[in-house]
Amino acid sequence: MVSPRALLSRLRARLQPKVGERRLPQHEEALEDWAAQGEGAFQFISAAVVGAWEVSLAELAREARQLRPPEEAARFVERCSDALVPTLTPVQGAGKRLERAMAAGLTSQTGRLLDAVAPAVAMLLGLGAEVSAGWRATADYVAPLFPATPEGQAALARLREEGAHNLARAFDEPAARLKAEYSALAEAPDLSRALGDPLETYRVSVTLALELTLSAQREALLVALRGR
Repeated sequence: MVSPRALLSRLRARLQPKVGERRLPQHEEALEDWAAQGEGAFQFISAAVVGAWEVSLAELAREARQLRPPEEAARFVERCSDALVPTLTPVQGAGKRLERAMAAGLTSQTGRLLDAVAPAVAMLLGLGAEVSAGWRATADYVAPLFPATPEGQAALARLREEGAHNLARAFDEPAARLKAEYSALAEAPDLSRALGDPLETYRVSVTLALELTLSAQREALLVALRGR
């Protein structure tokens, strides 16, 4: 038997106004607040990429100093540090691009709320492929530094392909979830939360996945460095 409290909760849920599909004047403040969050979300994500790579680089530096002469080890570390650039570039540029996509959505004249968020969603859905391509360039840049042994080359191949696949997933899966949540905006009771909460969840999910993915590649780099 359903309790009176449960019945009351259901009744309130039915009576509570929904955002709806139409873009109305009372939605503008929430949309503008949401658009202001775009670049900031990627400042955290970029910092996570740099931080995870620096941890791996510290371990590689310690290993290189044990295996190679000092000058060679120093050149190795410098090149590995520079190698992050192709991976980091699309991440660092994503904040400005997201900000522009959000601004473009706000200029939509269709009167549909979903059209205001569509450019931002499309931009985020395409980011995984860009970062994945960047990681392959990172792996190719460091490849000449490692011994040409079968074990070392197998580790590099694993680093290149598994890393690219997992980095793409780190962006693509949270973006797909964000798209699904934004597709349900019309049913939301509060537009500010319906816009802001999924974006925050995206930021947290991507950051965690990046940290885990880059940490997992550390062992492949160490195996490649040892060549065995």
